Amino acid sequence: MISVIIPLYNKSSTVCRTVATILQQTYKDFELIIVDDGSTDGGLDLLKSHFNDNRIRYISKANSGVSATRNLGVKESRGDWVAFLDADDLWLPTYLEEMAGMITRNPDADMVGCASYGVYFGSNVVHTNRMIDKYYGKEGRINYFMCMDSMSHIGATCIRKDVFNRIGGFDVNVRNNEDILLMAKIALEGNYIYLGKMLHVYMLDVPGQVTRDPRRRVGNMRDVLYVLNELFSYSRNFNNKLVRSALRFRFYDYLFRFLSMGDYAMLGYFIAKVDNGLVHSHCIGWMKSPRLKFMACLYVYGVKMMWRLRGFQSRSHKSRFEAELLKQYSDNHDFLSGVDESKGTENVKSL
Repeated sequence: MISVIIPLYNKSSTVCRTVATILQQTYKDFELIIVDDGSTDGGLDLLKSHFNDNRIRYISKANSGVSATRNLGVKESRGDWVAFLDADDLWLPTYLEEMAGMITRNPDADMVGCASYGVYFGSNVVHTNRMIDKYYGKEGRINYFMCMDSMSHIGATCIRKDVFNRIGGFDVNVRNNEDILLMAKIALEGNYIYLGKMLHVYMLDVPGQVTRDPRRRVGNMRDVLYVLNELFSYSRNFNNKLVRSALRFRFYDYLFRFLSMGDYAMLGYFIAKVDNGLVHSHCIGWMKSPRLKFMACLYVYGVKMMWRLRGFQSRSHKSRFEAELLKQYSDNHDFLSGVDESKGTENVKSL
């Protein structure tokens, strides 16, 4: 059995859509645990009035953040594998069937995942993901650190529960990138199996989304660096030669963002706080000067291009199989229409 866990916090406008896509899965051997993290918008009562299914269990607790909420869901779960879905995201109808098939075919797997669509909330704009291109329609073990940003989203990932518990679950010290931290640790220790299919829908710019809240931006960016430093420290015990390069690539990618935005406060914070074993801060301290912005941008861009030549994935969201992937998205309109009836297939378009 697979235990599906939804952390719920003030998502009454979207959570019923999310739950509908779970209950209508073609694979039926699952339980659904919805953990309410102290919501104040009546979402839990709404769910109870909409759904009468004995596979659903509800848990309520005081607000303590998404990591603690997911961890509690895992603690209360009965399955050998756990899957997570945020209260504003969706699954295509065969998601759990495909995950269960991968688990059966790969008995040594510790984590399995697939690709995700990115869909802007309130519009029909749909992202595809270039990560899928190399593995399109294929299944196999891959190195998670070839592209941490484009590997499977937490909502497109199933994890063996005993491995989750051995790692220690989600880090409650962070509210952003906690999923990357967990999945990267599991990928370092065990076997990650990837399926080149898009079966998960990640909703972007949803009202109330923590990662999009401008008031949380500083905290979110500090969490990004915390995760980079934690992963670098954790990786010292493993012989994965890609890890340091992947973490440095991600670090420089964020430096480029800060330079482009002229955010020298956050640029200085990253340079000052990065683990010197990962990046020698004294070698890049000169970038903090606005007078050297052009040179700094050129330097960082050049570093990123060198790594791209070594096979690191770009952040592009456009797959060369986009036409086929968008058709698949449209073909599932009848299934998704119960999720958002205002969307029509004829208006689905790429970014």
